[in-house]
Amino acid sequence: MKHTTQLGLTERFFAHIDQRTTDSTAAQTLNEVRAYTDVEHLAQERALLFRAQPLLAALSCQLPNPGDFLTGDRTGIPLLLTRAADGTVRAFMNVCRHRGARIEASATGCARKLFSCPYHAWSYNLDGALVGVPDAVSFGAVAHGERGLVPLPVAERHGMIFVRHTPRGAPFTVDDLLGADLSAELAAYDLAGWHHFETRTLDYAMNWKGVIDTFPEVYHFGKLHRTSIASIFYDNLALFDAFGPHLRMSAVRRSIETARGRAADTADLLVHMAHVYVLFPNGILVRQGEQFETWRVYPGATPDSCRMVVSMFTPALA
Repeated sequence: MKHTTQLGLTERFFAHIDQRTTDSTAAQTLNEVRAYTDVEHLAQERALLFRAQPLLAALSCQLPNPGDFLTGDRTGIPLLLTRAADGTVRAFMNVCRHRGARIEASATGCARKLFSCPYHAWSYNLDGALVGVPDAVSFGAVAHGERGLVPLPVAERHGMIFVRHTPRGAPFTVDDLLGADLSAELAAYDLAGWHHFETRTLDYAMNWKGVIDTFPEVYHFGKLHRTSIASIFYDNLALFDAFGPHLRMSAVRRSIETARGRAADTADLLVHMAHVYVLFPNGILVRQGEQFETWRVYPGATPDSCRMVVSMFTPALA
């Protein structure tokens, strides 16, 4: 985050601290219960949000080298994400074009030059092209150029990788997806230069939006976190900034008081803040302290279930 943005946020924080206020809307917003419980509503969300909308799939540092790959099956479309020999990121359906078996069973791996189907050993290169068919004479003429892995639209920029889970869907760019202002702000974090520490998958009996709803507020700190971070942060004090369908929620540590009167001369004000970026519809970036987190939240089989994929990143190792 640029220092000028940090200064602007700091001024807003001090104004709220002094007035005992927080950012808020002029009117209440009510959500229908069926949005969290209805099966048909969930089916619409899957189609309109999780298939049609590009989703945050990974940070670039999770695929640092050609041959590195990740797999996933959280939207109903099995994903194979890999970095090709030329350094570009490619996304495919993780499905063999012969009998539909999963090409890659591992969740992550590295240094692959080929992906080979475990069923009949049809093999594909990092570009998704079909390059090997055992006993090819038994099949007659196989149009290799037409039997490559089915591509998914993918884009990489500012250290982030997004995928549209629609086979052969429309291409997109990250800058268009995020907008100029948010793209510039996230670019300043240099996410490609971070180090992937760990990823965990969590399954919970709750609607996926309930997870998303938790992040853009600190109203719960004083009660839910009273024995941990409640003493570190100002309770129920947050800044909200919209970037089209995306948002940034900023919380502030009580240590911000040490910057009063000299914020303009302080090189890094981020140490006093925690920033949550919600990337519509289901991606969350958290920047606080010496770590970065990504939370990717997906609906489960029913409206009252969800899966969270949580990754932690630390500054790059020397």
